[in-house]
This record gives sequence, structure tokens and C-alpha cells, in this order.
Amino acid sequence: MRRWKPDEKSKLIQLYSDASLTIAKMAAILGRSKPAVHNMLCKLKAANRCKKVHIPAEITLEEARIHAHICGDGSLSISRRKRGKAQELEFKIRYTNNDQLLLDEFKRDVKIVYNRVATKSGVDIGFSSKRVLERLKGLGAGNSHSWCIADDIFRGPIEVRKAWLRAFWDDEGTVRRDGLVASSVNYGGLTQVCSMMHSVGVRAHITGPYRDKESLKWHLRTNKADVASFATNVGFASSRKAGKLSEILS
Repeated sequence: MRRWKPDEKSKLIQLYSDASLTIAKMAAILGRSKPAVHNMLCKLKAANRCKKVHIPAEITLEEARIHAHICGDGSLSISRRKRGKAQELEFKIRYTNNDQLLLDEFKRDVKIVYNRVATKSGVDIGFSSKRVLERLKGLGAGNSHSWCIADDIFRGPIEVRKAWLRAFWDDEGTVRRDGLVASSVNYGGLTQVCSMMHSVGVRAHITGPYRDKESLKWHLRTNKADVASFATNVGFASSRKAGKLSEILS
């Protein structure tokens, strides 16, 4: 194992003071592995960046989108990792999508809302924070079968509801010739989404259940006649889905 030189340690402290740099980026600059950087920061007793996490007093459009993405194609998890000789819990917030625009938006939203820098790896982007994970769980985020929408969003301002719905449909929605469909194994969560659709002026209904491998799924549907109201009141950020929506409308 290569020993740390005094100038390397000084450089590490300098890099760590820049909150925009992730552990991975610092490791790449120093030519070290991520575990080596973690361990040295522990030995140097570097201040915990989590103290800079911001939790908003009220739901914003950005936080509504983050919550929807976690309910859609995201996840919350708690695992153990080594930090020096000790072990600590890591509270992970992750979002997966193959649309770069949505990944970039998620990263911007996380920075704006929580003052955290989410790092990207392929189609996966995420960050770690106990306070943020607890915040999102408090708003109803959870696994595929158990997520729900807290009243702060479900009964929130109409623009907050629209922001949540747009992010959810970007993840779960499919544009078809006969309308729009979003599938989920979570019937309770999907009924809330259906109610929110009605509350913003878009008609929708649920069909199912349908057998899918080992699970039952339900479909949230918007008929072709209601696609125009969906485009006006919700829409897509995904350029691919927005393009298909335009084809139906034309």
C-alpha cells in the first residue's frame, strides 16, 4: 500500500474544502482509490459534510420531482461501510434512468433542495444523507410495493402536484396509440396518483390486476381523448416521450 506523503494530505484537505468535489473526483485527482481517500479523511478527522444538508420547510417543485422519481425509478437503502477501522451506516438515495436530461434535472434538484451533490455512474445517480433519506421516507417514499404520497404533496399547491405527476410519468409512463399507461405493483400508491390526475384536470382510471411474473400489477390509464389535457396540465420532460405524445396529438 502506497503511503500518503505530507503534500498529498495537504492537497486532500484542500480538495475536501471544495464541497462540489465528490470522493470519487478527489480520488481521481490524487490517483488514489475511493476507500483510501475515505480512510485518510477519517484519520485526518475531516469535518462531516452532512452538516451542510438543507431540509426545506415547505415542499417545492424540485422536491416534489425528487420524491416522485424515488417512488418511480429510485430507491432508498441503508447499508454498512468501512471508514477507517470502524464501520458506519450509509444512507443511500438512488435514481436510475437512461434519459440524460432526467438525470441532469435530478442532480440540479438535489443541489437546489438539499445542498448535496449527486454523483452519476452510467444510468444511476445518487448521494448519501441520513437526514434526506428520513425526509423522503416521511413524505411517503419507499419500496415499489409500499410508497405513498404524503398530504404535503397530495393536497399541496396545484403546481407541486403537477411537478410530482410529470416526474412520475417520465419514469413510469408509456405512450401508446390508444392513450397513456403507467404500471405499478402498488395499488394504493396508484390510486393516489389517479386522484391527483383528476385534481389537476386530467381524467384517468385504473385497470387490473394483471399477472406479471410473480407479481400483480395495475395500470393507470389516460384515454386518447384525454391526452391533450395531459399534455397541457402535466406533460413530459423526457424528449422521447414528449415526441411520441406530439405524434398522438397530431
